[in-house]
Amino acid sequence: MPSSLPVPPSATQRPDLLNHGEQKGGGQTEGPLPDSGLHVGRSRTTRVLYAVRAFMDNNDPKPSVALIKKSLKIYPYTPGGFGTSIATALEGKTRLEANPPVPPTKFIEASGKSFNTIPPNDFSYFEMINELVQQEPPTSADPVLMGQLAAIGIVHGKPFSPDARMRKILTEAQPWAIPPTIPAKNFWSFTVCDNQTRSMLETPQRYPWAGSQSYPTPAAVANADGSTTVYFAPKKPGDVTEGNRIQTVPGKGWFTILRLYGPLESFFTKEWRPSEIELVP
Repeated sequence: MPSSLPVPPSATQRPDLLNHGEQKGGGQTEGPLPDSGLHVGRSRTTRVLYAVRAFMDNNDPKPSVALIKKSLKIYPYTPGGFGTSIATALEGKTRLEANPPVPPTKFIEASGKSFNTIPPNDFSYFEMINELVQQEPPTSADPVLMGQLAAIGIVHGKPFSPDARMRKILTEAQPWAIPPTIPAKNFWSFTVCDNQTRSMLETPQRYPWAGSQSYPTPAAVANADGSTTVYFAPKKPGDVTEGNRIQTVPGKGWFTILRLYGPLESFFTKEWRPSEIELVP
């Protein structure tokens, strides 16, 4: 008998709606409904993507496909209809009545079809994020994430109108200042990765990294005060040494990873902390 494992995430790709009740092997739920009626899962967002991973029956996907088409019904809940408890009706919160006819569920065959799921890597990326934030409730995402978006001007209920300075920060080159006495017993390094492939960014520089080692690229040179500045830019700024610059690609998104090999105590106590990435003056 084919079975399936439902994983219904919200619009922010988090599993807000989960199965309740006693589950048997293979994701099947058995037993009577609770006195409260149907289980209610509340999403933080106004849109929900319900993903079902069906298991094949004797290496054949057809039985699972047939079961999903026969059993899966998606339609608006009718207060007072099936699943409404008697207690709710006696409390006067709703009125018991017959369910309207269940509309047929529409299935779209997507096998063999291709579509782009990669987000843009230019300024339109932030415009797309702002559109999502405006469409969903302000409590739909993690407060930490919403705080990070607010720092660049993306706030629910407010227009996203970055000035020239902020737009430049979101699209152009930046440096990262590393305080003195880097807490790495062995060595430290920055690596720049492509935010689409999650692999190292491909540039003519070949090795998109900077650090304390002198191979395969020159080691980064510290400033007079002991700090170290690493630049992220398509072209090497001014007289910056080659070991202090990681090449980026204009119009292409990236992210960086700081690795401390053999981290020392000041890292764990947070006595040593790197600065934020800043715009090149």
